[in-house]
Amino acid sequence: MKKNAKLAALAILVLAAVAALSVGITLEVVNARMPAACTCSGQCRSAGTETAAAGDAPSAQQTEPSEADSISIPGFDFLSLQAGVQEQSMPLYNPENNACYFRISLLLDGEALWRSDLLAPGQTAPQQTLSRALAAGEYSAVLKYECFTDEAETVPLNGSEIALTLCVQ
Repeated sequence: MKKNAKLAALAILVLAAVAALSVGITLEVVNARMPAACTCSGQCRSAGTETAAAGDAPSAQQTEPSEADSISIPGFDFLSLQAGVQEQSMPLYNPENNACYFRISLLLDGEALWRSDLLAPGQTAPQQTLSRALAAGEYSAVLKYECFTDEAETVPLNGSEIALTLCVQ
């Protein structure tokens, strides 16, 4: 009887170890599929998209708009830039599910380092030229989103200002 009890206990331990390993692998696969944003110090967290109904303040972070008249605004924890150069490549875009045009500005202490032309839904801003080069370091900045119903900018919609860190290396 003691031998059977030991075998049963060993079998339970092996099954528990296999189950824990399976859960660990599953979590790793799921986390690998999620977009990650890393801070300058290397800590990673999920990036999201803010969604706001036209005329309202931005709501909690979501990946898709909840209503047909809402606007998806990409959110960033940080942007990586090259030190000492004005030509940069930042992943700034207007999600294709929007029905409005974006103008995006990168602000540092109230100064506009860069401002896009109007971006149509699904359009990404081409390579950006900053108003000045930045020295290496971390800077607190703001991405300002202005939204319009058309290319003539006749009807402004709600916008958003997202605080982020510029990681300049």
